[in-house]
Amino acid sequence: MCYGQILESGLRKTRKQTRCDDCKKLIPVGELRARVVGVDDGEFVANNYCLRCEALAKLASVESQGECWVGSVRDQFRDTGHGSWRELRKRLRTTIANMLEKHAASRVIRR
Repeated sequence: MCYGQILESGLRKTRKQTRCDDCKKLIPVGELRARVVGVDDGEFVANNYCLRCEALAKLASVESQGECWVGSVRDQFRDTGHGSWRELRKRLRTTIANMLEKHAASRVIRR
């Protein structure tokens, strides 16, 4: 997965029920989601991701060393076999915790 030029990205609370653009899971009202807005191949794109898919994307981009891939993040992990699932879940929890901590810190600064 690659983006052309990212104009805005960050965690936002949903104001209405939203669907994750990767796994298609419903994200309920009031839950945090990742929002990525940018330009790709000359087209304006705005995507919403659940926290799990956003964390998987962060892990995949680190492990693929910036290489692009086509398809969902879950497919990328399944196809390339990034260690055991237990290890992946542990790293995923850590990544989500770091995202939430960073989001909480940015909210304190804005006030």
